[in-house]
Amino acid sequence: MDFLADIDWAMVGRAAAGLAPVLTIAVGLSRGPGAMRSRLKHDVELLGMLSENAGPRGAMEAYVTKQIERLESYETDAKRDWGSAVIALVLVGLLFWAAFALFGVDHWAGDIAAWSLIVIAAAGLSSMYDSIKRIPRDEKGKPR
Repeated sequence: MDFLADIDWAMVGRAAAGLAPVLTIAVGLSRGPGAMRSRLKHDVELLGMLSENAGPRGAMEAYVTKQIERLESYETDAKRDWGSAVIALVLVGLLFWAAFALFGVDHWAGDIAAWSLIVIAAAGLSSMYDSIKRIPRDEKGKPR
């Protein structure tokens, strides 16, 4: 455990502050219709296994039809809100930077302010993730 004393924890914190928004963007961009399609494929295969006389077959057919309609709506109406995502990225980056700068202040109030900024930045990561997700939106970019 002696190697922990040689680590520059301020640099680790700054790197984590820079990586958090980037990872949030990557996760937001990775979500898409692929998961919906794989679930739909599985459901269609399951529907094929049910006999014509099976009681749950009608319910499964209705479910598959509903999923197809959702996928079609997603494909035609889903958009990303890039403007909000860029604003959130800049603000989250600034908040993390300010928080780690405040950790260097030799006063108890610096730590409290820094942790407060980290909590606000974490909420901003959530907002950035929601902006990057491809979901049906209205003309103003708000989720429907």
